[in-house]
Amino acid sequence: LLFAGKYRVFPSAPNQAIPEFKGKKEFVVDEDWRIPMAWLWLNPQNNETAPILNTQMWFKASDSGDNYEAFLFYNGKQIASAKSQSAEDTMYNASDEKATRYSLRTFYFATVRGFNKDQFNGYTSSFFLDKNPGEYEIRVLRNGELSRSFTFSVGKDGKVVDNGVAKNSKVGGTRWIIPAKILGTADGKVNLAAWQTDAFYGNTLTGFTAVQ
Repeated sequence: LLFAGKYRVFPSAPNQAIPEFKGKKEFVVDEDWRIPMAWLWLNPQNNETAPILNTQMWFKASDSGDNYEAFLFYNGKQIASAKSQSAEDTMYNASDEKATRYSLRTFYFATVRGFNKDQFNGYTSSFFLDKNPGEYEIRVLRNGELSRSFTFSVGKDGKVVDNGVAKNSKVGGTRWIIPAKILGTADGKVNLAAWQTDAFYGNTLTGFTAVQ
């Protein structure tokens, strides 16, 4: 057995203004557990000797016309920004009602790298995490409204401080899972407690606590 899980389904009434949907119900898989989590990693795809800082987050009630922009702060000062050009993935529930649509957005901080071991490129315009220990914060604007924020830190050893959530929860890969604060109203109605029972379809995270 490699994986076992469970998920919750709830009824949802599609747009009753559309004649073919009037009086009908549909059933939706609850994916709200994804909303208070942020993924953070050093992406080696461009150059594994000087990996770029990346982050991903899920957003609810998404629309293809939404504009997302992330800002990176170091010790309270903005040092970089990144726009999400399109959704990496979109989950369409029921008859694709906006209220139950989720989209995954990725932000590439092209001028921020974890370190530089590239002997041929000095990346003189880049900011290196290993040379700048301290506190960092990422904030995301959605259509101009502050929608997410989360913090992480870099230790004196030059490495991102690992909170242990991904490792201790046996989530594969090289990414960190960090609690993200949900701000604003763009996500609509969100079950903020869903992560406690529904994370990874009933495989709850060890050491994770959502922030409000």
